[in-house]
Amino acid sequence: MSEFGEILREVGEFGPFQKRLLLLLCLPYMFVGFHLLAQVFTGAGVPHHCRADWISNVTAGLPAEEQLFLTIPRERDGSYQSCKMYTPHPAEDLDWILLHGNQSTTACEEGWVYDQSQYGSTIVTEFNLVCDQRWLIQLSQTSSMVGLFVGAMLFGHLADSPTLQEGMSEFGEILREVGEFGPFQKRLLLLLCLPYMFVGFHLLAQVFTGAGVPHHCRADWISNVTAGLPAEEQLFLTIPRERDGSYQSCKMYTPHPAEDLDWILLHGNQSTTACEEGWVYDQSQYGSTIVTEFNLVCDQRWLIQLSQTSSMVGLFVGAMLFGHLADRIGRQRTILVSLLFQLLSGMGAAFAPNIALFIALQFVLGTAISGTMMNTIVLGTEWTGPAQRSFASVLTQCTFSAGQMLLAGLAYAIRDWRVLHLTTACPMLLFLSYIWLLPESARWLIMKGQKEEAKRYLRRAALLNKRVFNESLTDKVFIEKKTQQIAVWDLFRISSLRRVTLLLTFIWFVNCFVYYGLSFSVGSFGKNIYLTHFIFGLVETLRGSCIWLLAKFGRRKCQGCFLWLGGVSCLLVLAVPQGMAAGVTALAVLAKLSISCSFTVTYVYSTELLPTVLRQTGIGLVSMFARLGGIIVPLIMILDQDHPGISLILFGISSLVAGSLSLLLPETTNKEMPDHSGHVEQVKRSVPAYFSSEPGVLWEVNGRREEENGAKLSDAGAFTESTRM
Repeated sequence: MSEFGEILREVGEFGPFQKRLLLLLCLPYMFVGFHLLAQVFTGAGVPHHCRADWISNVTAGLPAEEQLFLTIPRERDGSYQSCKMYTPHPAEDLDWILLHGNQSTTACEEGWVYDQSQYGSTIVTEFNLVCDQRWLIQLSQTSSMVGLFVGAMLFGHLADSPTLQEGMSEFGEILREVGEFGPFQKRLLLLLCLPYMFVGFHLLAQVFTGAGVPHHCRADWISNVTAGLPAEEQLFLTIPRERDGSYQSCKMYTPHPAEDLDWILLHGNQSTTACEEGWVYDQSQYGSTIVTEFNLVCDQRWLIQLSQTSSMVGLFVGAMLFGHLADRIGRQRTILVSLLFQLLSGMGAAFAPNIALFIALQFVLGTAISGTMMNTIVLGTEWTGPAQRSFASVLTQCTFSAGQMLLAGLAYAIRDWRVLHLTTACPMLLFLSYIWLLPESARWLIMKGQKEEAKRYLRRAALLNKRVFNESLTDKVFIEKKTQQIAVWDLFRISSLRRVTLLLTFIWFVNCFVYYGLSFSVGSFGKNIYLTHFIFGLVETLRGSCIWLLAKFGRRKCQGCFLWLGGVSCLLVLAVPQGMAAGVTALAVLAKLSISCSFTVTYVYSTELLPTVLRQTGIGLVSMFARLGGIIVPLIMILDQDHPGISLILFGISSLVAGSLSLLLPETTNKEMPDHSGHVEQVKRSVPAYFSSEPGVLWEVNGRREEENGAKLSDAGAFTESTRM
């Protein structure tokens, strides 16, 4: 068309219309300033010191400044320290405290006192974001900056309209010609199942390599004072006990190597300090883990959750990267790249000299695993007919459960974390042969216009399936095909895809959140972590029953029921009385089975709902949001330490909500997989196909009544026809 500037000059370049528009735009921009810079005040640093209320019981009537002098050490500039206090001695009198009270310090035990002269309340004072927790202030600020980055990437492209052009005819007709589930597909299924087993190894290995180990402070100094004293008595003199009688993990009595045994017996337990010489670990269950190797205990225990979060972030990035990459370079090449990185990062983690490199390699491993998981499922379903599609997808995922069971056996036999990593990574060298063995998706090749390459794989499939391939079918497809430019934003821009994408996004998020939440909490559901993990894997193989259930009841009902059952099971765990470990384990196993089956259905459902032209991109998108659920799991586990049961409440409620929302999805059982989404206007006109069951019906679109004439739908209709309820 002609230049828009000429049109704008015609209607007026800056008249009352533009002035009113400018006013409307200025108002929300003012609130941008409010919200973007609010943390300058809400997250401002506040002067503070340790709360030491115990001193008021000893020195009643003493001025506040003198109480501070007796309880809080000073910095060199004379100000009070913010995160240290003198070790409390509530049983002593004032004279003793004046003489000995400042001999040792400890971290704040009773909270903090904040200077409220400038700020009444901030997130710092509300959530105690000081000392070891002050990094959370920067995390909050970083979070908003990351949001700006994601928003710029998302809404900038979303505001532009991608181009959709016409596509090809149904691939299902070609697949029926060469065979929908013959020897070719069975061999392909075997090739895809093997790497999926290693996904089970690598994704859950940290259940064992990062397991918590009983420990206490190392206090070798006592052996020089009490030579020949039994080890238990040495512990009694050096390590304080918890209320239940067990030794504390992160505290020790203040060392007095210059004193004799009699003095230590009388005065040695009057003050405590953090571990100064390292830790002693109980190696009865684990020979070596990343916890014992890198001392991930006490103030460093958060690094365990960071390691798990790193792999979940890798899954997120992998979903974002490999989903789009598979639509660009193909399913086969993406799987090969993923397997290569999975091999290298898995082996590299075994030789990591420090925790920083180990965490980085876990990120790479998670990224690679994401590519393997998504593309093996999609490649299998794109080569399989509608009747066997759920079987292929479910069987592939069952090998993940087999890997989970084998991992329990390997971890039981191999108690060294480095050897365990090598054992689960080295066999992946065999997958280098997939360069020659693994076929590309003929459906994807046709979409990309690679005519001869698609025919080559179709001829191979027909030969192995002992069928005759009519090449004229693909010639017809290529005559009908036109160039197209597709982007991920079409999943939201096209109305017929928008609701499906949003619902799938939330369901994937909940599945991942609950599944990995239960998987990483396996140690709290039974006394024997190896047996419980094996049982988890064993019951997950029952997801094979989904093949029959999906055929009998359909995708939508199965999706909703599995999510509901998982949510109810999680909530019922909270009702089990203490001491009934068997009841807790049984309900946890039922919850894990239910959410595993839900995950299986979700994979099948998603590949059938999304069109070929956007399928892998769509799977990557919903999988990306799913990994956000996995990312927050370690954070929820930290929260669970202070508020027991909060994780199960979140697992249960989110599952129930997702189960209810899944009923809004269309049914796809025994429907052909859609290939294209078509023109935007065509899709808009065919949206009501979601709600109509027969052709020839009348509907109203944008105030106009239009009639579907019963003829074969165009590319836009191919999607909605295949997703009718």
